[in-house]
Amino acid sequence: MTADLHDWDLADPSETLAEIVSLVRPAVGDVVVAVVRRHDDGAHGVEDAMRVRRARPVPHPRQLPARSDREAQELVGEAARRLMAGRGDPHAWGGDRRHVLVTVVCRRGHLEPGAEETRWLHAWRDAPLDVPVVTGDVYTLTEEGWTGFMDRRTGATPSLTPDREAGA
Repeated sequence: MTADLHDWDLADPSETLAEIVSLVRPAVGDVVVAVVRRHDDGAHGVEDAMRVRRARPVPHPRQLPARSDREAQELVGEAARRLMAGRGDPHAWGGDRRHVLVTVVCRRGHLEPGAEETRWLHAWRDAPLDVPVVTGDVYTLTEEGWTGFMDRRTGATPSLTPDREAGA
């Protein structure tokens, strides 16, 4: 890791997101959580990923919710338990920084994080997690490419396949 990156940042988000897309093949409407292993040399590798649910439309895209809803909190908590099973040291709170959980919100539209991404970021913040893991960034993945919510990096690839809908 370089000094410019936080514990939750990915060294190469484009590469990591491409691995996630390859594993899960997400579609518009999917929300995906992946466990990413940080190696001593700063590189990252996706160890596993799962689709946690289809994203719900938000009535006003610019409206940012003050708190996440309980359903999203339960979904990220369950994803953390399932993805971290057998990984890391369960007694190393604050010490085991080898794994990062990354969330990918797959939707149509511009590469500007909005209410849906905020909802999942708040879900991680508010969920009662009982596993030793760093909760990473929430990424937006659209037909235009990707962007990170917190680190604000962006790229054209990977992107969603425009004709693939969730469940297809």
